[in-house]
Amino acid sequence: METPAPMDNRFRPLGRISIRGALIENAAKPRENQRPFFELARELGVSLDSVCQVASRLRAKGKIAPSDRQGPGKKAWPRPQPPNPPDEGVGYPEPPSPSALEESLRKASNGDFSAINVLSSDERRRGLSYLAQTAPPAVQVQAHKALEDMERAQGTVVGPPPPQSDEELVDRIAVILDGAGAEMAFAAMKKAFPKVAK
Repeated sequence: METPAPMDNRFRPLGRISIRGALIENAAKPRENQRPFFELARELGVSLDSVCQVASRLRAKGKIAPSDRQGPGKKAWPRPQPPNPPDEGVGYPEPPSPSALEESLRKASNGDFSAINVLSSDERRRGLSYLAQTAPPAVQVQAHKALEDMERAQGTVVGPPPPQSDEELVDRIAVILDGAGAEMAFAAMKKAFPKVAK
């Protein structure tokens, strides 16, 4: 006798309630009797993402009430506001005039870089900080990395960045233990965990 093929959860069998119907039925109940979305997803045999997407569409159409974190007319996650612009007279110098720029480029093409203004580290840090707060997300990430690199170069941040996962932490500890040798590694384990290492 052949075993039946596993059920494909992307398509619901006939006679079962739809996600839309289950959400509308759930929203009609009093707030304290409503079931969480993960329970509805489990009961219907669909992913939680599918339930959340359908609920979002139903909220947009006004078929179900907004969620608790979403008041009437509010967005769920407001965008951060850029900081106030710096006061007048503080900040960056005026850009060079076109004629001064032409002169600087002419000198630079001949190998004379004396007319080119070099930003100080404070000016670079201020510019990167402004980008890290006001630029699009991809630029913000790069500005944060550049600020971190500047701090590391100055010695305020010593060593590698913090590990991003347990695997990376285990790898770093393994390098230290390997460098210490087997005897020292076991001695350190006994001292750190006396109950476990007997």
